[in-house]
Amino acid sequence: MLGITFIYIFLPITLFIHQQAPMKRKNAVLFASSLLLYGWCDPTLLLALIFSLPFNYFFGLSLERQERPLRRKLLLAAGIFGNLLPWGFYKLAPFLSERLAFPCWPSPLPAVLGFSLYTVQAVGYLTDIFRGESRAQTSFIAYSVFAAMFPKMPAGPALRSQEVRHELARRPLGLTGQADGVWRFTMGLAKKLLLADSLSGAWRQLEALPRPGAAAAWLGIAIFGLALYFELSSLCDMAVGLGKLLGFSLPESFELPYTALSLRDFWRRWQGSLYSFLKTNLPFNQKAPLKAFFLVLAGCIAGLCYGFHWTALAWGGCHGLLLAGERCLWGKALEKAPPALRRGVTLLLVLLGWALLSSKDAAGLWEMFGALFGKNGGGLRQALSLASCCWFALVLAWAEALGGIKRLGRWLQSKSPRLMEILRPIAAAVLMLLCTAFLVGAPAAPLLLG
Repeated sequence: MLGITFIYIFLPITLFIHQQAPMKRKNAVLFASSLLLYGWCDPTLLLALIFSLPFNYFFGLSLERQERPLRRKLLLAAGIFGNLLPWGFYKLAPFLSERLAFPCWPSPLPAVLGFSLYTVQAVGYLTDIFRGESRAQTSFIAYSVFAAMFPKMPAGPALRSQEVRHELARRPLGLTGQADGVWRFTMGLAKKLLLADSLSGAWRQLEALPRPGAAAAWLGIAIFGLALYFELSSLCDMAVGLGKLLGFSLPESFELPYTALSLRDFWRRWQGSLYSFLKTNLPFNQKAPLKAFFLVLAGCIAGLCYGFHWTALAWGGCHGLLLAGERCLWGKALEKAPPALRRGVTLLLVLLGWALLSSKDAAGLWEMFGALFGKNGGGLRQALSLASCCWFALVLAWAEALGGIKRLGRWLQSKSPRLMEILRPIAAAVLMLLCTAFLVGAPAAPLLLG
């Protein structure tokens, strides 16, 4: 979706028309531009939305108006099934086509998380209405903007209706919010093109090695984890920035997950909107066996959002098992450990999880874990060669992922707010020029798990 045409043609025209339109027409402008963009990127995504949006709109109204408990439950079950059907079809069809040589019509959707989080959000919308925590949208256009506005489709965040209900009705566009939106969008774009794409290229170099050694394998999964983090967090940064430009305050989804003190803390910080949905809609407050079951189920759901293959399912299930153990067994002991030890153990478990998620089949998984534990030797020379290709991006990525750049920005802001007001637009202009040069030289790299 990222490209010169989107940034310099589609986006300015959309923002100008949206800015000039009266408030009662702004939602229609945003809805029409979103459909145009989805049809431009992938017509199959547009077809899925044409089915899904009216389906959820009418089911939401029916749930709110229905008073009989049994009928409400049946409506909710039918609504959830209706949302899972296209999601499963679009995930399963390419899977069957690839593995069984069965020709299927749909191509894989263009975003790794986009349609999965859209489905999560649609199910959450219906369950919120069922529980009486939210009202159904009476306007189809307003519901469609809430469900599928283009800023948040690539990687979320997954919203709850009550988070944007006021802004769907009225959203004044101030200069401060517009400036913040430009800065946030530019930072997200720079993270995608300057960091995520460089790290993704280094990871693919490691994948091409016939027998990576231990040092190269450990460096590789660290690069994979950083690349995935910057891909997804950059898309969420751009979504927040575009939301500000359009008058929306979208919630944050990534909050320095590599500084987490536990796996539970990691999932609060990693794709926070997905974590919030699972926490709201699955009954975790049960006795130990049931709590463990629902945690594993939540992990499997999260895993399937990242890919429709068994290693993604296993990655999510393993995270669920570890979360269950943390909740029910060793969590209290872990809280008494020094923070540095807690961060180190959590980071090790997360890295081993990336080794599982990055493998697409049993043979690849066996090779990766064998390499990690010395099956192919030390591999120090391979690791140095790999690091030399992306050392600057790697250092900058770890500095940002561990919060160093954010702390530096806060320190400069506290010391000289006036200087930061001058430097920020200059930095945004320089970063946009760099990103444009990258996009002219080569289009944005495909998503790591896409």
